[in-house]
Amino acid sequence: ERRRQSFTCECARGATVKHMIEALGIPHTEVELVLLNGESVGFERG
Repeated sequence: ERRRQSFTCECARGATVKHMIEALGIPHTEVELVLLNGESVGFERG
């Protein structure tokens, strides 16, 4: 369970936020908010 918890993960070069979320086994449609270094970002962010 990673809801409402901060965590870090390595990401592949060129991967988008959407790709990384789905690589973790989480459907991106289940994600309400993504913070990258404290900034709200969209799924297309690389």
